[in-house]
Amino acid sequence: MMSDNPLREAALRLLNQPAPDPDDDLDMTPPPAIDPEKLTAIPKLGSLEEAGELGNDINRNIELLEVIDELARRADRFERLKEANGAKRCEHLKINGKTCGSPAVRGQVYCHYHGQAYAPLLEVPVIEDQRSLQVAYTRLA
Repeated sequence: MMSDNPLREAALRLLNQPAPDPDDDLDMTPPPAIDPEKLTAIPKLGSLEEAGELGNDINRNIELLEVIDELARRADRFERLKEANGAKRCEHLKINGKTCGSPAVRGQVYCHYHGQAYAPLLEVPVIEDQRSLQVAYTRLA
């Protein structure tokens, strides 16, 4: 049964082709630019070959844009990781003599965990009356 949609036929032919061998050389040439007039003329394509070529060109352009987008995301992530790895590290010394290595809280010498461990003990006032009891409750909370 023959379809009257040549682009659909070309796409189906592409999908039915075997997957490319990963050992084959990749086509390193840039994909041809897609002329907007070609896109508007899709319903008027005259042959399956034209439709197949246009489909291949569109697919290569889409793949290129996806690769560029992925590379931009990875480059951004790489820059953020470099910045994170350059952050000041916790100065707590472990029993084995090595430092903690976690990022220190900004403006402090310890990470969040060790900052809590080295924090001064809670100061509770002497409870003499109702008012000092209320202050003690508030500080404990």
